[in-house]
Amino acid sequence: MGLPSEKIPIGAEDYRIFYEIWGRKSPYGQVVCFPDSVPNPIRALIVTGGNPLISMPDSNAFREALKKLDLLIVHDLFMTETAELAHYVLPACSHLEKNGLAYSYNVCHGMPYLMLRKKAIEPLYESWSEFKFWTELAKKVDMEHLFPWKTDEELV
Repeated sequence: MGLPSEKIPIGAEDYRIFYEIWGRKSPYGQVVCFPDSVPNPIRALIVTGGNPLISMPDSNAFREALKKLDLLIVHDLFMTETAELAHYVLPACSHLEKNGLAYSYNVCHGMPYLMLRKKAIEPLYESWSEFKFWTELAKKVDMEHLFPWKTDEELV
């Protein structure tokens, strides 16, 4: 079972510059199209380390869309406004508790910049890194083959 990598992401038609730039196509949908995409085709959402009710434009539209979801999971350090609407809130560890490779936080995902983050301490209490959360979820839904790395260090 694979991912629908050939599908055109939500918003690609209306926001072409964010879909294809410098000869590269982005697999990411446009988050501003989210409220109009719930509940069809989007019925569930996992928010990792984000708070769309504060960070996205038209927070009222986002609030109403989040309320229509069949399932909303938030994996975060804090009980955010978005987490307060979630069906499940899971504790995330901080950037000091995980290794990671991330792309830069810029307007267009087509820009190939990476950042390396090294763990300073082990995760505290019951918190998990995004890597652990997604790999454990993949095991439960028979998609483990998409996450062949055993550790976050191996992934990096």
